[in-house]
Amino acid sequence: MNAKIINELKARIEKFIIFLQLDKKPNVFFTHAYGVEECISDAKPETNSIWFNTYFLEKLDFDYALLIILHEIFHFSKQGIQTKQQVAELRYGNLWPFMQIFDIEADLYVVEYILSENPDYSFNQYLSLLYSGASTFRNSTIRQVKLERFIGSLVSIKRYFDTRERKLYLPKLYLNIITLISIQYDFLHLHHVCFDISTEYLEEWKTAFQDAGRLSEDEYLNLLNTLINKFN
Repeated sequence: MNAKIINELKARIEKFIIFLQLDKKPNVFFTHAYGVEECISDAKPETNSIWFNTYFLEKLDFDYALLIILHEIFHFSKQGIQTKQQVAELRYGNLWPFMQIFDIEADLYVVEYILSENPDYSFNQYLSLLYSGASTFRNSTIRQVKLERFIGSLVSIKRYFDTRERKLYLPKLYLNIITLISIQYDFLHLHHVCFDISTEYLEEWKTAFQDAGRLSEDEYLNLLNTLINKFN
């Protein structure tokens, strides 16, 4: 990743940090030293520092790489999730629903920032951005918690585009039922909704999540819009 791209990323990160109105500005660095493709970032809370791995980021489109970076900075600086051990404890232990909430909130907040910079930015532009990076994160198997986060994030973000309402949707899949717990952004109340769905409908979600590469971009956007609108 060349110096010009890194400097442009740093400029965009600086705007995001201002948007977050942080009491303490994080130190953000880029390095190629990891040599581990799967390692996106690392952090040292004691120095309020976060590093991003250019070996991984240079495989992505600029805007998709920026999306990931801003998500990680939100975890680090706003939510206080600052070490891989903290992520592991939340994601793989009994606290995994909280990590789902943290992830969905981070996704939503990044979208809020994008819209603050570009009010004409559309939901379909966001889906196109996801499509550009879909193949990078493709796995041979689908982990349910990741699919649930994917659904919850998109439903939450679509609602924000439509209404500017900050509401997080935390889904749970069981057989052919998707249970959505909606959480007001101010956390004043929770609301529980169940949706009976067909096996075909669930398989379409899996296709969008895991195998987007076999769809054209237009097919990907149309499929996700159709799936998300079923929750309205």
